[in-house]
Amino acid sequence: MNQDNTTLSKAEIIAILQGSEFIIYLHNGEKRLGHIIDAGKFYERTVKYFPDRFKDCTNIPQVMAEASLGFEGALNLTGEDGGVELD
Repeated sequence: MNQDNTTLSKAEIIAILQGSEFIIYLHNGEKRLGHIIDAGKFYERTVKYFPDRFKDCTNIPQVMAEASLGFEGALNLTGEDGGVELD
């Protein structure tokens, strides 16, 4: 994987995201664990609404931070179609 601080490719980002788990704070204040069940769908849905979300990611922690920002948005905008699921 990326060794030289260049921006990660779409395929690399999707590979990092697949199966990732997040603790999500929902709008009603509830805290839930969720995970990405379809990273390709999650990636496409996220960049559709937030085009620059993964634009400059160069490492795994950065990808995870950007994904956590888009996770609740994917749930709210698309439900199951966002490639995410609450446990």
